Amino acid sequence: MDNRSQFKSLSAKHLAKRTVQGLIGLKHFSKARRAIVNQQRVFAIQVFELHRLIKKPKQLYQRKLRHPILFLIV
Repeated sequence: MDNRSQFKSLSAKHLAKRTVQGLIGLKHFSKARRAIVNQQRVFAIQVFELHRLIKKPKQLYQRKLRHPILFLIV
């Protein structure tokens, strides 16, 4: 049985770090792990920016309600 067929037969919830390292090798495991960590970092930044962009129109609308004359000039 080669590594790929062993990998397919294992349940995802039963895969341990060492099992995956043994199946795909330390080099590929490290590369995949770095890619996953990087994607998580990028995703966190994107979520932060999305929330910031959603909040901005709300802030502008609230300012407009408090000071409507300022928005008539623009």
